[in-house]
Amino acid sequence: MRPKRVKTPSSSDLEMEPVEVFARIKTVSPAESTCVEYVDEQTVDCKPPSDVISDKGSRATFTKVFDQGAAQSAVYDEICRPMVKRLLKGNSGLLFNYGVTSSGKTYTMTGSPNQPGFLPRAMEMIFSSIDGHQTKEFRVTSDDRNGFKLLSETDMMTHRLEKRSDLVHSRIAARGSTNSAPNYQIDEHYMESLSDGFQYAVFMTYCDIYNESLYDLLAPQSRTRKQEKLRIRDDPERGVYGHNITVKEVRSLDEAIREYERGLKQRRMAETSLNMTSSRSHAIMSLHVVRIPYDRNTGDVFEDQAEDVTNFSSSLHLVDLAGSERQKRTNAQGEKLREAGNINNSLMTLRRCIDILRQNQRTGSRGNVPYRSSKITHMFRNFFEILGGVKLVICLNPAASEFNENLDVLNFAEAAQAIVCKREIKEDIQEDFEAREKDAAMARAKKNKRKTIFQPWEVNEDALAHGPPLPCIELFNVDDNEMIPQMIEIIRQRVERREVISEETDRLTYTFRKKLHHFERENVDALGKLRILEPQIEKSRG
Repeated sequence: MRPKRVKTPSSSDLEMEPVEVFARIKTVSPAESTCVEYVDEQTVDCKPPSDVISDKGSRATFTKVFDQGAAQSAVYDEICRPMVKRLLKGNSGLLFNYGVTSSGKTYTMTGSPNQPGFLPRAMEMIFSSIDGHQTKEFRVTSDDRNGFKLLSETDMMTHRLEKRSDLVHSRIAARGSTNSAPNYQIDEHYMESLSDGFQYAVFMTYCDIYNESLYDLLAPQSRTRKQEKLRIRDDPERGVYGHNITVKEVRSLDEAIREYERGLKQRRMAETSLNMTSSRSHAIMSLHVVRIPYDRNTGDVFEDQAEDVTNFSSSLHLVDLAGSERQKRTNAQGEKLREAGNINNSLMTLRRCIDILRQNQRTGSRGNVPYRSSKITHMFRNFFEILGGVKLVICLNPAASEFNENLDVLNFAEAAQAIVCKREIKEDIQEDFEAREKDAAMARAKKNKRKTIFQPWEVNEDALAHGPPLPCIELFNVDDNEMIPQMIEIIRQRVERREVISEETDRLTYTFRKKLHHFERENVDALGKLRILEPQIEKSRG
C-alpha cells in the first residue's frame, strides 16, 4: 500500500482559537512577606512589598487563578483534563508552564508520588479510557517522519521479533538498577467514555533542550555512549519534529511511568542559590494517540484501511520550561552561567514571538515571527500556526523578593492572552467510520451469497441420494400385477436422479480443487514468511 499524502491545510480549513492562560500561586509560609495577592478566581494583584518604595504594581486577569494551597487534582481537572479528553477524540494540544526559577513549575507538571501533577494524571486517564480498546501490540508503528503507519500481519511479526531483543536488554538493565519507578498515588481515577468504533495505540517521546541543543531522553544510554544531539526537521506536510527521536509504544500506565522516570534521570538538574533542584533544560513530553476505525464484526481494522494512519493521530505536548534567573541573584559562574544564559535567551525569544504574533493580529501586519531563533519556539510553531489548542500556566512565587520577576512574568501573561492561534479543522471520522461499517456489512452479505472457497465444506446428502430402494424382484404369484409397474416407476425415478447427482458431484469436485489451490498458495506464502522470520529468530536466540 502506498502512503497517503497528508494534505496541507488551507485557510478555509483553519479556525482561530484563543490561548488560555492560567495562574497558580505557589504555597509559602504564612509568616513570609509576599507580593502577590489572590483577588478572585480570575484576578491577581502584584504589589511592592512593604519594605520597598515603588510605584510599580500590576493587576492581571486570567482564564482562572489557583490560590496557594490549591489541590493538584483541582488544577488538573480545570486545565489538563479537557485537553486529554480532546486528545482521545483526535485533537492535539500544547500545555506549557512559565515562571521564574523555584515558582512551582515542575511540581505542577510532574508533582510527587503523593501529589501527582499533570503528567501522571494524564497518563492514567488515557489508559483507563482505552482499556479493552487497544490495537494489537506493534500493529501501529512510527514512520520516523512525525507520523504513523499500519503494519501487515507479517510486518507486525517481524517488528515484534526485532523489538524482543530490545525488551530483553531493557529488562537486564532494569534488574541492574536499584531504583524503581515511583507509584503515583492518584486520588481519582479518570476515565473518558469513548466511541466503540475505534481501537487505540499510545506512543510517547521525551526530549529536552539543553544549551540550545535537542536531546532524546528515551534513547538507550551507556557509560561509553554519550547523548547525541538531534536535528529539528521542519516538514511542510508533517510539521516540526526531532529527527531520529525515539517514539516508544506504551501499553500500560506502569510502562509509561517507567519510561518517563527513565527519561527524567537523563534530564539536567542542578542546585542553585535559589532552587535546590533547578531545571537546567526545557523538557518536552509528548503523548501520541492513534485511534483507528475498526470493523466490530471482525474485531480488526477495515480491509481497505490505508497504510498511512497519521491523519488518525493526535498529540498532547506537556512542556516543563526551565525558569528564568538573573546572574546577580544566583551568582552563577562557569557552566551554570552558560546554562542560565541559554535559558534566558530562549525564554526571551518566546516572549518576542508572542509579542510579534500579538502585533500582527492587532494591526493586520505580517511581521516575521522568529520561531527558528530558538529550539523551543521552533518546536512550538506547529501549535501556533496549525494545531492550536494552546494553554499556558503562569507559576508565581509570591515571596516579596520575587516582586520584579513576577512583574515581568505577568507582562508576558498579558501578551500571551492577547493572541489567538490557528487550529486545523479536522474531519469527523465518526461519520466516515459509520459509512465504512455499512459498506463492510454489505460486502460481507454479498460475499456470503457467493459460493467461495472460504465457505465450510458442505455436502448435500439429499442431492446424492439415488432414490427409493429397489423392491424384491422375485415373482411368487403369476397373477401379481403390481410389482412390475412399481419396478418401472422406481427405475424411472432413479434415472431422473442422475442429473441431480451429476450436478452435486461437479460442485463438490470444483470446490475441492479451489480449496486445494488455495491451501497450496497459503503454504507457499507461509514458507516465504518463514524464510523472512528465520534470521530474526536465530538473532533473538543468539
